[in-house]
Amino acid sequence: MRSSQIFTSFLAVGLAAAATPSSFTPSVDADVGVVFTEDGGHLTLKSGALVNQNWTINTPTLYLEDTTSTKDEYVIIMIDPTINENGVSTAALHWYQPYLAYSSGVLEISNTSAPNAEYVYPTPLEGPAHDYILLLYSQPEDYSLPVCLESLLPATDAARLGFNLDEFEEVTGLGTPVAANWFQVVNPTPAATTYAITSTLVSTYACEATATSSS
Repeated sequence: MRSSQIFTSFLAVGLAAAATPSSFTPSVDADVGVVFTEDGGHLTLKSGALVNQNWTINTPTLYLEDTTSTKDEYVIIMIDPTINENGVSTAALHWYQPYLAYSSGVLEISNTSAPNAEYVYPTPLEGPAHDYILLLYSQPEDYSLPVCLESLLPATDAARLGFNLDEFEEVTGLGTPVAANWFQVVNPTPAATTYAITSTLVSTYACEATATSSS
């Protein structure tokens, strides 16, 4: 299905729910449209929806309903903010893609050589449904990912777990999100053991910002 057809479907569905979970900060009001595709079909995401994992395997397409900044570029970050790893609370980076250019509502990569963290689809642990949050940022001028953050890019647990969103926003100069969306995925296998949270794993990034947010 062509992107223009998917975009029309997205507009028809509309987005009424909150763009981020009520417990998540920063709170974001504006929506970024998210469309998953699988075997020729497409699923337009409604904020907070419980989505079958099969729909999330492929990198989603992103849209904006409306914007006055048609010449801007954007950065998308997708995270799982609340993982309980045997009693250790942590977050995971699932996707980081800069240089998304706006064109008639569609966000497309304008610089394929820029460092990015490839999309890793949700594989939640057994137990309650996991939240997956997509955060869209206005990309500052002369933006580049600090070298000290390139260790986050490999698609491995060692690289992606412990993601510190607050520090990432500060070090990169991205500031706060301009739009967001979120969904849930659940592992159908019941949890054999429930672990109480006893500690937290959060990374720190010892480097300076390379850009300044305009937001």
